[in-house]
Amino acid sequence: MSRSSRHGLDPQSGFDHELGTPPRYMSPRQRRRLWIVSVVLLFLVAAGVVGCMAWRAGGPDGETPTVPIVPPSATTTPTVSPATDVVATGPGVPAPPRTEFVDCSRCEAGVDVARGNYATEGPEPGRTCGWWRLNLQSDEVGGVIDSDKVTGPAKLVIGRNDDAVTTTGGCRWVLVV
Repeated sequence: MSRSSRHGLDPQSGFDHELGTPPRYMSPRQRRRLWIVSVVLLFLVAAGVVGCMAWRAGGPDGETPTVPIVPPSATTTPTVSPATDVVATGPGVPAPPRTEFVDCSRCEAGVDVARGNYATEGPEPGRTCGWWRLNLQSDEVGGVIDSDKVTGPAKLVIGRNDDAVTTTGGCRWVLVV
């Protein structure tokens, strides 16, 4: 019995079917083709990884966070601007919603912040602010109804269908009467 039949070698390609090993000899054209295919695949995988990382970071400016999906029962503590007026209330009586805020993370509309029309003068020069209106019963990804990046004066409407709002970048939002 010859070695090729004993080990399952294909006499034309040299491929060992039992062990799954490649042929011992490849022509220069085959090696070049294998090298090109390998480099292209490596490039595509690297581009996919970088794209996924950029998407998770929120874009090239790094300012836009991804909005986590949190069940409506989760409690959030909004960040309060030092300039915000605090109204004293008695024990067991909730404070009225704020009409002014900065960098609010999933603030509940009508509870943490009042519903209505807000305006900002914009961020510091060279910075970007962002806002996200959320409806947690929405079929949209993360419950995001609408969002925007702000580089100058802007308006934000927190409507009756909005469950929460998130703002970033240091913009001071004030309820417009």
